[in-house]
Amino acid sequence: MMSTLARRGALAALITITSIAGCKCGSKVTTIGCSSDSECVDQNAGNTRWFCDKTKAPPTCALQPKQCDTAADCCPGQVCNAQGHYCFDKYTPCSVDGSCPASGQVCETIGVFVRGQGCTFNKCATDGTCASGTACFNKYCVSDPPCNGGCTGGKVCITATNLCSPPPADASCKQTCGNGKMLVLTNPDNIFDLCNAATETCECDSLPPLQTRDVARYSSMAVSGNTLYVSAYDGVYQDLVVHTFDKNSLAAPLKSQWVDGVPSTGSVGGDPNGPRGGITDPGPRVGRYTSIAATASGDLYVSYYDEDNGDLKFAARYGGPLAPWTVMTVDGSTPVGSAPSNGDLGLYTSIALMTNGTPAIAYFRRGSYDTGAKNEQGSSTALIYAIATKVQPLVAADWKVIGDIDTLNRPPPPCNNGCRTTETCIDDPNAANGQRCAVATTGCAPACAATNLCVKDTDANGSPVCRTTEAAATLAELPQGTGLMPSLAFMDDHPVIAYYDSINQVVKAVQASGTGLTPSFGAPVEIDGHDTTVGATQRDTGRFPTLAISSNASAVGGRIAIAFGDRTAQQLLIYQSGGLTAHAAHAAPGVPGLIHVVDDGRPAAGEDWHPQSLPGAQTSVAFTPSGKIALAYQDATPVNLVLASYDPNTLKTVSRTTVRSTGSAGFYPHLTLDQSGAAFVSSATIKEAPGLQPANHLTVDQVQAP
Repeated sequence: MMSTLARRGALAALITITSIAGCKCGSKVTTIGCSSDSECVDQNAGNTRWFCDKTKAPPTCALQPKQCDTAADCCPGQVCNAQGHYCFDKYTPCSVDGSCPASGQVCETIGVFVRGQGCTFNKCATDGTCASGTACFNKYCVSDPPCNGGCTGGKVCITATNLCSPPPADASCKQTCGNGKMLVLTNPDNIFDLCNAATETCECDSLPPLQTRDVARYSSMAVSGNTLYVSAYDGVYQDLVVHTFDKNSLAAPLKSQWVDGVPSTGSVGGDPNGPRGGITDPGPRVGRYTSIAATASGDLYVSYYDEDNGDLKFAARYGGPLAPWTVMTVDGSTPVGSAPSNGDLGLYTSIALMTNGTPAIAYFRRGSYDTGAKNEQGSSTALIYAIATKVQPLVAADWKVIGDIDTLNRPPPPCNNGCRTTETCIDDPNAANGQRCAVATTGCAPACAATNLCVKDTDANGSPVCRTTEAAATLAELPQGTGLMPSLAFMDDHPVIAYYDSINQVVKAVQASGTGLTPSFGAPVEIDGHDTTVGATQRDTGRFPTLAISSNASAVGGRIAIAFGDRTAQQLLIYQSGGLTAHAAHAAPGVPGLIHVVDDGRPAAGEDWHPQSLPGAQTSVAFTPSGKIALAYQDATPVNLVLASYDPNTLKTVSRTTVRSTGSAGFYPHLTLDQSGAAFVSSATIKEAPGLQPANHLTVDQVQAP
């Protein structure tokens, strides 16, 4: 190594940087400075790297950088400068929070030689807790496993800097960690220039749990005793998840279980006892369009969509919180990798239980398929109903698919997708099917409207003419068909289903006269929309209808309540009756009728003025013990979660309260009342900001039942 004199000459500039004006120089050195190296050594626990820097005025105690030939001579978290033979702290420089490369890192002053702004993690609280979106690991709050889940080449992870470093000499730092663990320092703060090498040891710590930043969408809620259960979709890993909440502590779930979608084996990048068992590899894509039901004894039933196979799936847990989950395909499947199954079905599921606990499911078929003919056979879209043959189904054979309750063929794509890239599909009354492919031209006078295209006519002269264009058959906002967004409930064990027809833009409902395995559904009834009267405006009415059945046989206004949105009029509507009536007239507040406005999107009395909003984008409805109808819904303009109360006695909305407004709130609302009448609302807040809050955040709120 270099001599002390030479080393000091080579490091003169660095010494200036590390001089400690406020060193503990004791009584022998006054505030005007030090007089000798021994004074500084004596006053700093005998550390011979301290010396009196007489280049300062006054002379000041300074820390001599640690000399080295290799990184092994340095402290953890340091590297060796090969030219100057000195150790210096290594960290990722930064300027402000948000400039660090790893999720969860903050920009703070760190290091000893040289001290500066660097990327690190916040320390865990004394009780081991961390802010939402992070977990306590090796005394630091991390978002993801530091050092990319572990270091290679025999190195150890320095948690504070998120960097790998040569290990200390202790034998504990030579060990190989098992699956789901990584090598870290036992004391993660014994790093940088002032480390105590004699006490450096290592340990294998379990990886921090995988962070779950998107487990709120497609959610549904059920109650059993003092427990709330919320089924949801993991949008990162595409799994089915069921969260468990204590009704008395709603800030976070007691536990979350990844029920379906996790592969049995795979790369472990998180705590094996945490989400997904720590497995980061993707599995089958399942878990959208969940719906959950629960019995008083705690049995759970979940229906959901298998995206890979286009199937309806079902998961159940019988026997309490420690019981295993039973998972099966109810309708449609062929094994993964085989020929297409009998269609794309299982979207928009809705599950409900009969009085004896037997589960039934209503769902949507987006497309049919015949494996023999290798094309669609029969009606392409449908509302389908399936019911279990026993209270606790264990295999697919324990279900009976009743079949198509309502059907409708999708309209063909524009020009049957036959246009070339240089052509556009247009409406033309002179064409054989009312449409043809055409090339744009010029010469139309006056100029064509925005939805029209100037093309050559079919006459002999090819005169320029404006024709309406048909949009290319691209991904639609919603699937075209009937049976979308069903809401299933039982009235004295007779199934009732409300649903949406996206082709005719109408909310429909159907009721069965029978029960059990022979429901005998009647003809579908158009509740509202599908305006065919001459001169009437075609409204888009009925998306995401939600159905509730009163347990009171003599409920004022009737036992059936269907809430739905009118996107055209920007209103949330309520239909209430003892049966199903087609196209009932809308009634003014307080005036007898079957359809009333719950929220017209305009300011209520006492509210500040605002433009008309779009209430009822998604809604959940329930009868309360007082006989009123509670509605939890999203107002899509401010993107808030709102709770309203409609009184069948006065035929008016009697209250309206914003439950959540931070972020884009109120997605997938689900309102549940327990046996005491306490009301709870689950919902998703999408892309909530700022900081480390999970991107799509699940919330459960207790609200005042009207």
